[in-house]
Formats: sequence, structure tokens, C-alpha cells
Amino acid sequence: MEDTTTFPPASPVQPIGDPGLAAARRRWRAAGDRLWPIVLADGEAYQQAAAAVGRLLERLREEIHSLEELVLLEREPGNRMTDVAHPAVSGPDVLAAACALRADEIDAEAAVAGHDQKEGS
Repeated sequence: MEDTTTFPPASPVQPIGDPGLAAARRRWRAAGDRLWPIVLADGEAYQQAAAAVGRLLERLREEIHSLEELVLLEREPGNRMTDVAHPAVSGPDVLAAACALRADEIDAEAAVAGHDQKEGS
């Protein structure tokens, strides 16, 4: 009798992803990075900008539940930008920074859901 070792099947290779989504993520991260110099120049302005990002993030948590929806939102923000204007940060940067945070949350939610499904198997 032959002594053999059986290995479990390899996980499927995940697709690299949608290039449009990857580009959007880069824009969102860059916008967040543009907020940091404000900290050094004007701490109060940074707090106000961070609060604007936080207010928008709260709305995104209620309305946006997929990365695809985030990309569409960035293209057509509609009336979501009405109270996020800030003298130190452009509205699009506030939106992009909020999108970056929401994208991370959506990824984390998906990871937890995937982990829960594996444990339930």
C-alpha cells in the first residue's frame, strides 16, 4: 500500500478587480492624504474638515452598501454635498475621503460575513 498525502484543494484565485474601482480607491486615498497637511497648518480647520467627512460618512453608512454604489456616488453625488463645504478642503475631497472610509468598512463587513459563513459550514 502506498503512503500518500492528500492536500486540500487550493482556494480559487481572486480576480485582480475592476480597474475602475482600483482607480477610485486611489483617488479616495489621495483625498484623505490631502487632509493631513491641514493638521499642521490649522488644527481647528482640520477638526472641521474631519467633522464634515464624519457627517457624510454617517449618511453613506445608511445609503451605500457596496463598492459599486460608492463609485456611482462619486460620479453623481447629487444633494449629498450640500453641507460638506469647507474653506480648507474641497467638497470632492470630503466626499472622496468619506468614500475611502466607507470602502474600508464595506470590505471589513464582507470579510466578517465570509468568515461567519466558513464557521457555519
